[in-house]
Amino acid sequence: MKLGLVLGVLVVILLILFAMSQERNALSALPVPIMCSSQLDAMLRAQADGDYFTAVLGTGSMAPVIPPAPEGLNPKATIVAYVSMDTRDFDDIKQGDLVSYKPQWTLPKGLGRVKVLHQAAAKDSGGWIMSGLNNKHFENRHRVTESEYYGVAKNIYLWPLSEK
Repeated sequence: MKLGLVLGVLVVILLILFAMSQERNALSALPVPIMCSSQLDAMLRAQADGDYFTAVLGTGSMAPVIPPAPEGLNPKATIVAYVSMDTRDFDDIKQGDLVSYKPQWTLPKGLGRVKVLHQAAAKDSGGWIMSGLNNKHFENRHRVTESEYYGVAKNIYLWPLSEK
C-alpha cells in the first residue's frame, strides 16, 4: 500500500515537472517582447522591422508574452501589441514559432475569417497543430496549411496598456 502511494506521488511530480519543462520550452522559442513608449511608437517600429506587421487583439491567448486587453475593454476590439512578420516559406516553420494564419474555424457569424497568432506546436501529415500559450487545449481539430499561412513573428512590440 505504501509503495503504491509513493509511486503515485512520484508520477504526479514527474507530470508536473514535464508540464513546467514544456511551458519553459514554449516561452523560450518566442521573440522577447520589446517595450515601446506608446502605441504609435510600437506600430512604427513593427512596420519598419519586418516584411509586414500585424496588430494583435487582446484575447489573452498568448499571455503572458502578449497581454490581454485591460479589464473593461473588449478583447476582440482592443489592440495590445504589434508584431513584425517574416514571410518565410511554410516549409520553414519550426516548432515554437509564433505563426500568423487565417483558419476556417474563425468564421464567426458572418464576420469572415480573421488572422490568428499562435505558436506552432506540432506538425503531422495534415499540417501544423497550433496553440495559444494561455489556451487550455491545442487546436488539434484543425491543421494550419500553406493556404492559411501568412508569416512567422520576428519581433513583438508592446507599450504600457494604460495608455489610450
